[in-house]
Amino acid sequence: MEQLYHENYELKEHLQALLYEQESIRLRLTEYIYQNQSEQEYLAGRIKSVRSQYEEYESQIKVIRKRTDSIGGSNSDSIQYETDGQIKAATKQKLIDSLFFVDTSTDSSKFFPTVFLLTYRYFATTKEVISDIHKTYSQTPISPNDSSFHLRATNFVKEWIKDFSYDFTSDDEAYRECSLLIDSLIATDNKWGEKWTMGKRLKESLESKKRETASKQDNKNIFSQPAPTPYLPKTCTGASPGRYSVLDFNPIEVARQLTLKDYDLCKAIQPKECLGLAWTKKDKATRSPNLLKMIDRFNHVSRWVTYTIVMEPNLKKRTKILSFFVQLIQHLYELNNFNAIFAIVGGFGNSAVHRLAKTFGGLKPDRKKLLDEMRFLTDPVKSWGNYRIKIGKVDPPCVPFIGVYQTDLTFIEEGNPDKFAGTDLINFKKCRMIADVILLIQRYQQKPYNLDLVDVVQQFLSDENVEARKIEDRVLYEHSLRAEPRQNQ
Repeated sequence: MEQLYHENYELKEHLQALLYEQESIRLRLTEYIYQNQSEQEYLAGRIKSVRSQYEEYESQIKVIRKRTDSIGGSNSDSIQYETDGQIKAATKQKLIDSLFFVDTSTDSSKFFPTVFLLTYRYFATTKEVISDIHKTYSQTPISPNDSSFHLRATNFVKEWIKDFSYDFTSDDEAYRECSLLIDSLIATDNKWGEKWTMGKRLKESLESKKRETASKQDNKNIFSQPAPTPYLPKTCTGASPGRYSVLDFNPIEVARQLTLKDYDLCKAIQPKECLGLAWTKKDKATRSPNLLKMIDRFNHVSRWVTYTIVMEPNLKKRTKILSFFVQLIQHLYELNNFNAIFAIVGGFGNSAVHRLAKTFGGLKPDRKKLLDEMRFLTDPVKSWGNYRIKIGKVDPPCVPFIGVYQTDLTFIEEGNPDKFAGTDLINFKKCRMIADVILLIQRYQQKPYNLDLVDVVQQFLSDENVEARKIEDRVLYEHSLRAEPRQNQ
């Protein structure tokens, strides 16, 4: 069967080469449009020849597909493909087989293992997948002369442990099952000679990840440059003795400290938390704890902004506080912390703040311009089209606005079934769509910020968050009315 897949892969390579040649000829035809007629006729004839070969290879691929389908019954009953060769739907076993019996070096299939690892929890537990892989490995004849299956199995487990070790370190049954599979890989290595050592290294890697988790070891980030010097508060002008006001802090440092906290929360989000709208379910605290923390963080920052503005009775000082938050947004923008930007603009949009016309009217022109730009950036029109354009041009480090990805995941989940009606075929096209969103989140989890934690600022933000949550929306609106009474009063 693997030989058939190999033949299929070689034919696809020929097809790709012919497509390139055809395009090259078309370009030459354009280039020689004013050359002699014989040259044009030659090129036109060559195009016909290429097209003929292309059709011949396509027919051969169809024959190969039929031969493949005949092995163990009708393949179309257990797996379906897109026109570009990617898997559209399949049974669980066919998906597992495809990890090892399909050439994953082609453009259409090279991301298949990644998509599988990001989304397999739709149709199986970690233990079940490892157990099925172990069963497939045990039933497949292998030898040193044909080691491709052994190497693929070993490399797949290696990538799984490297990128998703928490699948095993947080699940004792899955850990034991993975250890048994690695023992089988090691047994094969031992039969084949001393140069085969990948299995032993896998065992060491798995055990190392387990020890790190048990000791709660957190690898510290190492940077080539020192972090920028923090800005510490020089005064303490809060409403009560020893209590800080937001105006006592440099907005640059507040932006840094918000960003450090936001990045840590974003980095902790695991792929499984994004599956099946886990953050909306009854058991969401168990299934999606880190994503929920990110959502709570957004709401808390937004609440803090609203609270800080409306609780200040003096118009002049209230305008200064509003101006501070606009400056804060500017520095968050420079740090690519879009989650906090959306939260602060959301705080401005709270009815208790939005109605404060005199307060907003007191902003300087440059602050008003910046605020308008940030409102444009965070406008939800066209599914946050302005923001999507911006973040598409941003390089990490970055904290994305998670709400956009939640919306995308919701549309995908509600618009696509997990399985196709009347079959046991898993909708793997949906899995790819979900994986695309998860990969966007993961892109911004890889590069940390080179900033120092400043305890006094973090403590202030934590204390203010506690105070803000004590005040009900009704009370906040009452303070807003006292600050700027309605015009008819």
